[in-house]
Amino acid sequence: MLRVPILTYHANNIEGMDYHNNDHVALAADLKLIAQMGLRIISMDQLINWRLGHEPDSSVKNAVVLTCDDGTDFDFHNLDHPKYGPQTSFFNLLKAHQGLTGQSACMTNFVIVSPEARIVLDEKCLVGKGWWRDDWWQEAHHSGLMYIANHSWDHTHLSLETLAIGEEHRGTFQAIGTFEDADTEILQAEK
Repeated sequence: MLRVPILTYHANNIEGMDYHNNDHVALAADLKLIAQMGLRIISMDQLINWRLGHEPDSSVKNAVVLTCDDGTDFDFHNLDHPKYGPQTSFFNLLKAHQGLTGQSACMTNFVIVSPEARIVLDEKCLVGKGWWRDDWWQEAHHSGLMYIANHSWDHTHLSLETLAIGEEHRGTFQAIGTFEDADTEILQAEK
């Protein structure tokens, strides 16, 4: 059976400057390995279309899909982390990879949609510098390098005082056990 790996990153995972504790370092290394192995990077949409039978197997052979979660500014902007210094954004790593290899590169970024939630999460979980904005989403999406997709309204995050679907679901997507709860998160995010 044909399988396509999906590699997932979190740009706010910066706990050092090594592969295992910094997803910027990991993505840069993985992009080099992808090129060395002769793999192609395809979009999540291409993978879904193949799974639905709209694309032939040849469209996903020797391919990998890249995704990232949460939609912090570290995804799009090069920023100086207060403890670990300059970080090259995922967007700019993709752009550099495409420029060096001539291969197409893209990543689907599953973002937290609620502006209020992102403000709280920036203060409590990131570095508190207002680096969880949405002003770059359109540019990223239209670039063809980074597609923006829905990661939920509020991530049901433990740090938030109120959630779109109620307190009993705090802290995990696994607690979203009904179509109604899932629809609440998705529909709220699409407003």
